[in-house]
Amino acid sequence: MRFFPTVPVTSLALFLVTSIVTGCDEERPPVPGADSAVADSGAGPEDSGAPDAADASSPRDGGLDACQPECGGLDCGEDGCGGVCGECAAGDTCAPEGTCRGPVATLPCPPVGPYGTSIGDVAPDVTLLDCDGVEHRLHDLCEAPVSWVFEFAEWCPTCRAFAPTVQTLYERHQPDGLEAYVVIAAAADFGPPDAALCAEVRDRYGFTMPVLYDTTGAFDAALDAPGNDYNLIMTEGMQLRYEAHYGDSTVEAQLADAFAAVAP
Repeated sequence: MRFFPTVPVTSLALFLVTSIVTGCDEERPPVPGADSAVADSGAGPEDSGAPDAADASSPRDGGLDACQPECGGLDCGEDGCGGVCGECAAGDTCAPEGTCRGPVATLPCPPVGPYGTSIGDVAPDVTLLDCDGVEHRLHDLCEAPVSWVFEFAEWCPTCRAFAPTVQTLYERHQPDGLEAYVVIAAAADFGPPDAALCAEVRDRYGFTMPVLYDTTGAFDAALDAPGNDYNLIMTEGMQLRYEAHYGDSTVEAQLADAFAAVAP
């Protein structure tokens, strides 16, 4: 029979408690490959795996926020995303409104009918007086490569707001051959204008092109014009190229387009 040395119970209990407490503080050996596995996964303890802002798709990458071209109803011109909506045929030009226009025809001067009031038609003639009583015909503009008529009414706020720009654009394009009229269609009380109002408007805005006044509505009747804030652009031979009621914001681009179309 073998005998084992006797250990007091209190000493044994103290040994067990000490081993448990100190064992938690001991450094445990590393697990081989653990660090490399974490590095290869690319995810840390707080990484949810979702892409951050730097990883989001940009419009040019074709992601969810990709630029969507805006070409509804456009034949040509910019699409809003750095591209174009289409190309015009050789010899045609892309108008500011995104339509292709054919080359400008060479029309005789003085103009020969038939006349009309639609784009592409030859404008009808009308005769009005300027502020000094001198007669001017619309067809007097037929030799100009581009001509422009702005219809003004004294009661019309947008007419008065646009008037300084009319003079600015005229001065800019006059060296290119632009000829223009301002036609006063109505007074402040909506009645017919007179020579005194004509001179006052001319001097107020410093107009240097002929300023005419229409006491009978002849211009409106001949051109099917609305009577205020109306722009009419024609090319040589009085071919109608652009007309708009309350289209002041587009006139600058339309004049540039007209000159580009008639350029040799």
